[in-house]
Amino acid sequence: PKLQMSDRSADFNPGPRMDGFTVPQWGTLCYDAHNREALLVGGGGVWGRVAMAKEKVNPGDWIYDEAARPARTRRLLAAEKNKIAEARRFFPGHCGSWTFSEETRTWKALAQPLSNQPSGRALPGAAYDAVNRKVVMFGGDDLARCLGDTWLYDCATRKWAKVTPKGQPAARAGQAMAYVPHARVTLMAGGYGTGWKPLADTWVYDTAKNEWSQLDVALPCPAFYCSADYFPEGRQVLL
Repeated sequence: PKLQMSDRSADFNPGPRMDGFTVPQWGTLCYDAHNREALLVGGGGVWGRVAMAKEKVNPGDWIYDEAARPARTRRLLAAEKNKIAEARRFFPGHCGSWTFSEETRTWKALAQPLSNQPSGRALPGAAYDAVNRKVVMFGGDDLARCLGDTWLYDCATRKWAKVTPKGQPAARAGQAMAYVPHARVTLMAGGYGTGWKPLADTWVYDTAKNEWSQLDVALPCPAFYCSADYFPEGRQVLL
């Protein structure tokens, strides 16, 4: 009942009534079998989060200005480039991942710094690679455009890393993703592009090779807001 996945605006900003939801909506939930816990990434409808520790900042970054009276979140100006080198960063929207343990039955924020995790986004696609013990995540909607980046979550270290794979699917959100163990690839199908353009293409990602490959079979019709799972008895993916 005390779960709060977003900071309260009143704690970091003079302007009240900006909180949105306490728990992000439209995030993606994926099961991490290595740690026996669920991983939640992305979402929307929340105010944002402030980093715990100071880090290097550049003009244009959102910061929590603790020296201001009252302290507040604001964007760092170009004229302050040589005046403010470090600050606690503010991440608008929902940024950062959470885990839910089967053992403790509690949600816990990922300890990795927010700047090293995927940026805020809604409806990214994700699937657990059981062989490499990593969660593969692609894209999402940052509420201004669709994203086309690929991230790997290392279940052993509980840390995200952005990768630059061979091949590049079009940016998208709301797609279906499922791991296919006998082929050792993550299958991705459908989704929508910027402007909510529905997609029908199908791709596979090989974690070991760090490579995306487009298949010559498309969906019968474009589809987004969809999901998928692997059916082991028939070696099929159900979408």
